[in-house]
Amino acid sequence: MAILGIWKLPKKFRIAALTFALVGSFAISGQQLFERMQSTKNCEIPFIDKTRRKTGIWLRKNTPPNALVAMKEIDQSAFYSRRQMLSMDGTLDAKAVLFVKNGDQLGFLIQEKPDFFILEEEMYREYPDWQNSNILPLLDSNPEIGESQILGDLKFILREKLKSGDTESCAHFSDEYFWWIFQVKYE
Repeated sequence: MAILGIWKLPKKFRIAALTFALVGSFAISGQQLFERMQSTKNCEIPFIDKTRRKTGIWLRKNTPPNALVAMKEIDQSAFYSRRQMLSMDGTLDAKAVLFVKNGDQLGFLIQEKPDFFILEEEMYREYPDWQNSNILPLLDSNPEIGESQILGDLKFILREKLKSGDTESCAHFSDEYFWWIFQVKYE
């Protein structure tokens, strides 16, 4: 509509109006891009990606090449780990949906038998479908690396605990939280 209005202008003003509209739209887009870059530079995306990268590299260095790794959602960790990943949120494996809905992530692990399990502490604070999970006792005990805990018929051995979150540079995170990497043994 604006272009039709510009065409109705006298010819000598038409080029100036088109130039002004074009430069103005680029300026607005540039400003929006700059604001987005600033917000991601100082906030969530860079350090979450860094944590995911660290997680994937740890998995690649510390797990067998044929290991099956279960985690809530498949992310960059899978790329960096070069391991087979099992999605526990149902986005890649629809079988998980019923288990998540019932709070029975432990049942999903028993059924799928992964070798490792990544537990993102933040998901139990932020995602309602995970707040009633039967895996929560793993966090409640706050184990040290190498310690184990039995839930159901599974033995969870903590192999790594990676810090995530950045309360100083991003107000989005009010608390620090961890990514816990457990080796899973079947009794």
